[in-house]
This record gives sequence, structure tokens and C-alpha cells, in this order.
Amino acid sequence: MTEHLPAARTLVATARRLRFREAAGAVLAVVALAACGTEVPGGSGDGAGADARARAHGVTRDFVYVLRLPGHRVVPQSVGVTGGDGYGAVYSDQRGATLQLSVDRAVFTTADCAAPVVCEEEGKLRYRRTGEQHAYALPEGGHVVTISAPTETVDRALLRRAAESARPASDAEVLDLLPAIGGEGGGPDPAPERGDLPPHGDGAPNNRPGVGG
Repeated sequence: MTEHLPAARTLVATARRLRFREAAGAVLAVVALAACGTEVPGGSGDGAGADARARAHGVTRDFVYVLRLPGHRVVPQSVGVTGGDGYGAVYSDQRGATLQLSVDRAVFTTADCAAPVVCEEEGKLRYRRTGEQHAYALPEGGHVVTISAPTETVDRALLRRAAESARPASDAEVLDLLPAIGGEGGGPDPAPERGDLPPHGDGAPNNRPGVGG
């Protein structure tokens, strides 16, 4: 019997090591799952949701930009599609002065910059003033980000700061800016249900003559 004791002890030690490794693996798995669970819907990882939301609004996802301009906030009612599949939004300050952000498929050109229109290049930015409006444009390879405003309420320095602050929106920002609507999978929005029509017929008025004509 004594000759089998070393072998038995080796088997016990091996079993203990295996159980320890299994326990350690289980702990690591739990930690990994907990870390994955910290991501919330609408966070930086919700790319599919942001893409679907943009499609539902007819906007190209990559055209959704935001401005980070102190004292200015986006006007929710102004957010939406511009042109074919571009994006637009208005930013306003406490005085009510507004700046228009628009992102669309375009190529910046100076062909229409003859006097009295003023066009100037400032690094990557392009400044344009015509009459009572001025704008900064930022060509981004296939699309142009434009910030425009009235010259009377927004000076050139503020307009430039707004243009310099423009950046692509994160997935969470896309979901926050564009409200959820029907048809996010790409289909048409359902028609709104009306409560003023009868259950039968088209609800047209009855214009038949009464008794006696």
C-alpha cells in the first residue's frame, strides 16, 4: 500500500490545481461580462442604432455634425434633412441670434466669388460674404460643412469659432439629436391615425338634396 502513496498524492495535487484554474477562469469570465455590461444603449457602441435613426430621417449618417460653441444650443425643431441626404440644424444663443449648420454633398468653388461677393481662404476654412449673410465652409472630401449667419447678429470671429468647433457627431449624439420615428428599418412611416372619420366610407360630406329639393 505504501508504494502507491506518492502517486495518490500527485493525483490529489493535480486535481487541486485544475480546480483552482477553473475557479480563476470563472472569475475572469464574470469580470469580463460585467465590463461589457457597462455599455448602455445609445452609447458610443450603438452604431447600428445611429445608422438606422439617420436613415429614417433621410440623412446620411456621416453628415451629422455638432457644434461646441459656449452659450449656444441646438434648436430641436430645426434638426433634420437638407437637400438630398444632407443634415442641418440651427444653433441659438440667449439673445436669439442664430447660426445655421448644414452638411451636404458639394464641392467648394470660387466661381461665384466675383464682387460684390467676398471670398477668402483661411487654412482649411473658406470664408464667404454676400450682402447681409456670411459663412464659413469646411470642405471634407465629398461633403462640405457650412456655418452661416446674418452679419448683423453674428460677427466673423464668432462664426469662425463655430466652424472650428464643428465635428462629426458620436452615435449617442445622433440618437439624441434625431428623434425616433417610425420606419427606422428603412420603410415608410405609418400614416397617422385619425379619429374624425367614420368606420365606413371615405367620410365625404353628404350633398344629396333633401325632401322637397
